[in-house]
Amino acid sequence: MPAHMPEIHAYILRQIVEGDLRPGDLIDEAAIAQVFNVSKTPIREAILQLEANRIVEKKPRAGASVTTLEPEELIELIELHSELEGAAAYHAARRATPSQLENLQRVASAYADRLSQGSTGQSSAYSLNLAFHLAVFTCCNNATLRHALDMTGVRLVAYFRAQEGLRTGEGRAFAEHAEITRAICEGRADDARRAMRLHAEISSDTLLDVLSLMKT
Repeated sequence: MPAHMPEIHAYILRQIVEGDLRPGDLIDEAAIAQVFNVSKTPIREAILQLEANRIVEKKPRAGASVTTLEPEELIELIELHSELEGAAAYHAARRATPSQLENLQRVASAYADRLSQGSTGQSSAYSLNLAFHLAVFTCCNNATLRHALDMTGVRLVAYFRAQEGLRTGEGRAFAEHAEITRAICEGRADDARRAMRLHAEISSDTLLDVLSLMKT
């Protein structure tokens, strides 16, 4: 494995998660080479790994870019991710440690506090919602499941950001977070799975709104 390849891989993923790279954006290999002061070899190795996970796509004479999902692919990936999230909540209810449960309750409360204080901006809402889901993933204590969630989540991150940009359903999201948290903390695995799957599902109207917003 070329030196710096893992760091470059993580760097590109972070740019996607933070919204600096959006679907269709080119991966600027020259800029990355300057950041890490390396040749293009470790950069291309990192891109190959991202391509294998379908996070990046390469086209002839066009270089590598962040994968753009067609509507059908987006629906399928959301369906898969919701199933994985349900599995994470199920195992969290069975396996979470006391300290992990404390952290889950803390991040759920942070989202509730934001709602009671009024809007603090899209970025804050997105970050707090993401923190809740990551806390659930940590609670499942299953490294393979967590990796699958991370990989599907990265491919959907632009969708999640666009959905947050609609600024709808925060009250519902708070209630669903609370229900999921209670089920996990009380060890009700089947209830936790069901609540998380319902939380992760979307309506056809919301999907159409998100696709429209992502085109702007």
